[in-house]
Amino acid sequence: MNLEDKPKKFTSSIRANLVASFSFVALGSLVLAVLVLVLHGIVTKQYVQVTDRLILENRFASLVPEYLDSYFGVISGGSGTTGKLTVYNSSRDEINKDIAKLDLAITDPGSLVSYRGFKNFVLNIVSECDTGVNLVQQGKVSEAWVVYTQNIAPMKPFVFENASVLMTNELKVAEGLEARAAAVDRLTGLAYLFLFLAITAAVILVSLKTANRVIKPMDQLSKKAQTIAGGDLGAEVGGELLERRDEIGSLANSFDEMLKRLKTELEAQRQTNRALALTSDDLESKNEKLEQTNRLMIKREMKMAELKNQILELESKMRK
Repeated sequence: MNLEDKPKKFTSSIRANLVASFSFVALGSLVLAVLVLVLHGIVTKQYVQVTDRLILENRFASLVPEYLDSYFGVISGGSGTTGKLTVYNSSRDEINKDIAKLDLAITDPGSLVSYRGFKNFVLNIVSECDTGVNLVQQGKVSEAWVVYTQNIAPMKPFVFENASVLMTNELKVAEGLEARAAAVDRLTGLAYLFLFLAITAAVILVSLKTANRVIKPMDQLSKKAQTIAGGDLGAEVGGELLERRDEIGSLANSFDEMLKRLKTELEAQRQTNRALALTSDDLESKNEKLEQTNRLMIKREMKMAELKNQILELESKMRK
């Protein structure tokens, strides 16, 4: 076998192209689905954060009256002042903890404005209450009442007003997030519909492309085979098919090699038949010569027998 007859190496295949096409479609669909899920997760997380803040803000707003009640318990005097101070300090610590949590949790610009006003009023109340508690500890209970009436009581309406505004803003944020979540849900439905249509279209396009790459060349090879079966060995496989680097190209090259071997074998058979024909002609010529020789020999023998009979007849006559 010559170097030109060595089988070609194929760098691609129809199966690999199909796998690559469907993998690309699947990857694109997966990326889109992941993006939609991530977006949905972000909106859901934000909504959960807002609801958690609303719960914390409501708790914080309810702590202020409890804190003021603990302050009343301290300045009202009577027995158990130490226990009342413990309750007061515990309420103040709870307020400070909630403030620290809300400082980290609230990020919406509209809510921040209301929260800062609410926080400042509460901190001012805490500061004034601490001042009143110090006066009580110094025995100046009447001055502690003055602190409450002149400094703390006027701020109470503003505290609750700011708390109401803050929670109203947070509710608006939550409503906005609900609307965004609904929009994301609609987008998710549209995305899945788009994925279905895209995958369907991709399958159709890949199938048509594959059919064109497979059926057309197979039809060409089938027609070549029918032509050869009809006795026309001059048919050749097209160069386009031979240059393909896939299964069809492999089949076309195998078909071309088979056709070349068939032509070579038929030519060898023709040469053998010609040689046999020449040998047959030579044998017929020699047979004819042998037959002619046999005929001549037979004629001679017949003449010799005739002469012999004539001699016998003459001898018989002479004896008489």
